[in-house]
Amino acid sequence: MASQEAKMESCQIAIGYCFSDRKLLWEALQAAELPVLISDGGYHVDGNKKLAVLRDAVLRLVLVKDGYSGNKTRELNKNPSQGSVVSFNTMTATVKALLGAVFLDSDIDHVAQVMRNIGLTA
Repeated sequence: MASQEAKMESCQIAIGYCFSDRKLLWEALQAAELPVLISDGGYHVDGNKKLAVLRDAVLRLVLVKDGYSGNKTRELNKNPSQGSVVSFNTMTATVKALLGAVFLDSDIDHVAQVMRNIGLTA
């Protein structure tokens, strides 16, 4: 299994964005059921759900600005009890959380670029 750093580096390469705050990236890569250490030293007991909450606003802003297209998913650190199969809902929540993390780390223009990089917009 890949290390935390390797997973984060692989994700950054895949989305074409380098995080300033790598803790946001790590939080985004967690499954919803997996507790995660956050920037202030505390824990989110619900994995990436707090970042995924940003999804509707961030997605709406980008889609209104740039249009729309398909859907791709990326690697995440999943709950070991899930086995080797990751559900569509878990992967969708992770992509959305990742977009929320990019937004918190930078701005809407970077989110739009990441969405283009992974095939979510044209």
